[in-house]
Amino acid sequence: MAQFIKGQDPKKKITFSLDSPNTTVGWPEVSSANQDTILDLLCSLLEPIGQHRNLYIQPSKGKRSRKRKREFLSNPLAASVLPIPPPSPPELNSFITIGLNSTTRHLESLAKALPTETTTPRPRLAVFVCRSDSQPSQLHSHLPLLCGIVSKASPGLPIRLVQLPKGAQARLETSLAIPQAGFLGLMEGAPGSTVLLQFLDGNVPAIKIPWLEGFPGYQTTMIKAMTTTAPQLKKAQKEYAVKKVVRVDRSGKPGV
Repeated sequence: MAQFIKGQDPKKKITFSLDSPNTTVGWPEVSSANQDTILDLLCSLLEPIGQHRNLYIQPSKGKRSRKRKREFLSNPLAASVLPIPPPSPPELNSFITIGLNSTTRHLESLAKALPTETTTPRPRLAVFVCRSDSQPSQLHSHLPLLCGIVSKASPGLPIRLVQLPKGAQARLETSLAIPQAGFLGLMEGAPGSTVLLQFLDGNVPAIKIPWLEGFPGYQTTMIKAMTTTAPQLKKAQKEYAVKKVVRVDRSGKPGV
């Protein structure tokens, strides 16, 4: 394998390639003060879900807990005692999606269902991402384009994509009593969400995708220039590489 020679700078070379004029979709810009306000409103909205989980839902303790539960239910005396069912979760549960997978699946279902004149308009939707809490970009890089495509199908109902401030994930996990709550979707109609959705409409810009709007004129060719480095072979490596390509045996016949 070619290696860089110690003490020598590698040779630099500029390579050119065709680039796409369709660059990545940027995130909507929201001021820090508005991000804090959005987070406060969102946490206040989600607190009933966390209170219900803390009161009536016990976190799993693994296989031993399930084993003790089976032994308890197998007891005839325990079987005669009917447990009191917990109350139903808050109505807000049916208006939110928690986690990256569930939020992405919901957006994909909206993108597939193209609206027609006979279909009823979809409810407003907001997507919250804890982008500043050390999340890899590979997790959320698809969300601006996906939200923009869904918004394109319903221009009057743009999806509000919100990046929350640093430390927001810990607050959401506390409000929901759920770990790993870095992605959240909120649909219109959720109880108590009117103030939050109105604030988003006035302070979070809609996502714009220029190439979906159509180009007004001729677009020049995009050329991407990249500076690369080529490793320099040592003298012994060069001689070995030459001998390896063609070897001549004692009879004078070339061999490989």
